[in-house]
Amino acid sequence: MELDEDSAPARGLRCYLELVGAAVGAGPDLVVWMLDVPATAYVPLVGRLPGFPELDLALVWDEQVGWAAAIEADSGYELIEVSYLSGDVLPVPAVVARFVASLLLGGRPGRPDRVPLREIGDCDLDRRLAHYVTPYRTAG
Repeated sequence: MELDEDSAPARGLRCYLELVGAAVGAGPDLVVWMLDVPATAYVPLVGRLPGFPELDLALVWDEQVGWAAAIEADSGYELIEVSYLSGDVLPVPAVVARFVASLLLGGRPGRPDRVPLREIGDCDLDRRLAHYVTPYRTAG
């Protein structure tokens, strides 16, 4: 993926992550992303998993594996991924929201293992992220 922060893929990623943040109730201001290799993102969630009521819950994303739910152990410095959303590295935000909703209700959506959904550097992600760049969301 082109990692220049002003590139179309990077702007598309920001827009996509803002939409996911809104869909899961986190809001765009709480979403954090890093344009490293692989590109990654972090979205803190309000709810907690029934099996871990004392631990904060977050969504994490990377360009190779896609979305995963993670509990924040050790005062938020260590993330333990507990479920991976299967199928697509870049699912529509509503699919991510359903994944989170099922987890919060005690469901077991997704898969338990970290399986790459794409190769790093595969240009299909650049093209797909361009779909999320809209004129009113390209600034800043």
